[in-house]
This record gives sequence, C-alpha cells and structure tokens, in this order.
Amino acid sequence: MSKIKATFVFLPILVLVGWAAWISLEDRNWNETRFPIVGYDPRHILSGNYLLFRVDREKVKDKNQIPPKMRGNLRFYIPESHAKQLENILNSKSHSCEVVFREKSGRKPHIKSLYIDGVDWRTFLDNAKPSDSK
Repeated sequence: MSKIKATFVFLPILVLVGWAAWISLEDRNWNETRFPIVGYDPRHILSGNYLLFRVDREKVKDKNQIPPKMRGNLRFYIPESHAKQLENILNSKSHSCEVVFREKSGRKPHIKSLYIDGVDWRTFLDNAKPSDSK
C-alpha cells in the first residue's frame, strides 16, 4: 500500500518537473530579432490597452529581414497605468523604441517585449526621471 501512495505523490511531481524542463528547452529554440518601431496609440477603444505600431522600415538595413507577420500594423499589450507615460515617451521621438520579435518554424510568431533606449520598457519606466516621460 505504501508503494501506491508513493507513486501518487511522486508521479505528479515528476510530470511537473518534466513539463518545466520541456518548456525551458522549447523556449531556447526560438529565433529573436529586434526591430525599430514607429507609430502607436496605447489606448485602443475596441482592443483595450495596446501599443499600436509598425516596424520602421527606413531604419532596417535589409528589408527582407522583416518577416511577413511583422509587416503592417502590430500591437503589444501594456497596462493602463503606464499608457500615458509610454505615449509621452514615444511621442517625444527622443527615445529609440524597438520590439523583440520571436519566430520558430511551425509556430505562430509573436512579439516578446518592447525596449526603450535598449532597456525593457518596465525597467525604463522604473528608472525614468519625470522629464523623460514628458
């Protein structure tokens, strides 16, 4: 009876550890590319708090590097509490804004993160001076 109890205790743990290891290995196989962006509106009436933008094709050296899914208008979710501050930063044009795009053969491509002046947007906002967001 104790072997059965041990099986019921350790089997779920082994499954979770295996699943976590698989996710970690799977995450390493994605190709990531940074692209400069332009255009935005963090408050979209129908879609919630999304940063709307497109890749700045003028700043990309090799236009063929831009995947088909990255051509046209794109969006990235941001919390409402940061919408106005990001809008001001992006409107100022004094900061360089980029997105990291992830793609993998056989998988749906997606946007991983937004960077402002080479720093993740959350870190940038945490460290920003009041004058940076105006």
